[in-house]
Amino acid sequence: MLFIMIGLGIVIGLCLLCSLVYYIIVLIRLFKENGALHGILGIIISLYPFIWGWIKHKELNLTKTMLIWTISYVLAVVLSIGMAIFIPVMFADKTAKTLPGVMQQAAKKQSIVATKRPPRKPIPRPARKRAAAHSVYKKTEPKAMTSEQEIKMLDDLIQNDSNNADALYNRAWLYASRNDFEKAVGDYTKAIQINKGQADIYYNRGLLYVKMKKYDPAVKDFDETIKLNPRDADAYCNRGGVNNQLGKTDLAIRDYTEALKIRPRDADTLYSRGVVHMSMGSKTKAISDFKKAAKMGHKKAREGLKQASKL
Repeated sequence: MLFIMIGLGIVIGLCLLCSLVYYIIVLIRLFKENGALHGILGIIISLYPFIWGWIKHKELNLTKTMLIWTISYVLAVVLSIGMAIFIPVMFADKTAKTLPGVMQQAAKKQSIVATKRPPRKPIPRPARKRAAAHSVYKKTEPKAMTSEQEIKMLDDLIQNDSNNADALYNRAWLYASRNDFEKAVGDYTKAIQINKGQADIYYNRGLLYVKMKKYDPAVKDFDETIKLNPRDADAYCNRGGVNNQLGKTDLAIRDYTEALKIRPRDADTLYSRGVVHMSMGSKTKAISDFKKAAKMGHKKAREGLKQASKL
C-alpha cells in the first residue's frame, strides 16, 4: 500500500510539472502575440492562457501543446482526487482490522481479567450449608472441631449410610477448603447421584472444575445450577468467565448480561463484561461498563477505563 501511494504521488508530481511547463510555453506565446497586459493577466489568472491557447491553437499551431497540457492537468486532478479518497479508506480499513487486536492486548494487560476473577462467594459457599433442621450433625463440643475431626465424623456417618447426601455435601465442602479438589469432586458427584435437585452441589462442583481448569464440565454444572435456580447470578457470572476462557465471548457477554439483570449494581460483573467487550474490540461498550463499575468504587474498572480511553 505504501509503495502504491508513493507511486501515485510521483505520477501526480510529474503531471503537475508537465502542466506547469506547457503553461509557461503558452504564457510566453500570449506575451508575444497580445502584449504585456495580456501576459500579466495570464500570470494573475492562470485559466486565461489555457482558454486563449485553445481558441488560438490552430492559428498558432498550438494543438499538440494544448493537448499535452490538458491531459497532464486533468490526469493530475483525477489522480489527486482518487488518492484523497483512497488514503482515508485504506487507513479506516486498517484501523478497523487492528483495533480489536489492540484492544485484546489492552485487555490482557489488565491485572485481573474476567475469566480469572474469583467468585464472589467462596468455594464452596458457607452460607449454603444445610439449615439446622436438616443438619447432618451437631457440634456438641464446647470447642470448635478441626477439619480433620469434622471429616472423621462425616466418614463415620457415610460409612453407616452411604446414601447420606448431606454428609457427602459437607465432607466435599471440607475437602475443597483444604484444596483436596479430587476428593471434593468425588463427594459432590456422589451427592448429586443421590440428590439431583440440589443446585448448590452443581454450583460448588462447577467452581472446583474451574479451579482444575476442566472448563467443559464446569459449564455443564453451571447449566444445571441455572436450570434449578434461574435467579442464581453467581452461576451466570462464573459460567460467563468459563465461556470467555473457552473463547466463546458472545456467550460470556450473554451470561454477564443475565447476571446483571438479577443484580444490576454488581461492579465485579460490570467490570468482567467490560473486559470481554475490550477483547472483542467493542470499545464504546467496554468504556460504558467500566464507567458504571468505577462509579461504584471498583479500582480495576478505573484502570480499565484509563486503558480503554487511550485507544
